[in-house]
Amino acid sequence: RIKANMDGKVAFTPICSDVPSYFIPMLSDIDRNVCFEQAIQAAITDFIQTHQRTPRVLDLGAGSGLLSSLALKHGAGYVCALEANETLAELCASQLNSLAEDESDLAKWDVETALSF
Repeated sequence: RIKANMDGKVAFTPICSDVPSYFIPMLSDIDRNVCFEQAIQAAITDFIQTHQRTPRVLDLGAGSGLLSSLALKHGAGYVCALEANETLAELCASQLNSLAEDESDLAKWDVETALSF
């Protein structure tokens, strides 16, 4: 879920109870999120210029899907989001599915639950 803080800046906040305690403050860190977005945008732009195609991204520990969403926003051709926490994997899938403008967009990502051994 996207939510504005007191300064009017936007933060991505999960609404689930089975989320680790460090998770919400981490996602509310606007400076962190902006830095990640800038890095993802630069990496995808560089990849496209170098390889003349869109990248396929593997997001290990995808959490809420924020970084996967940013990769898609900035031109990734496909994202596979892998998350061990089933609640977060469901949240990630919901977040990515909310980005779909039509049925063809649903083929641009996949969310998998990875179990620890």
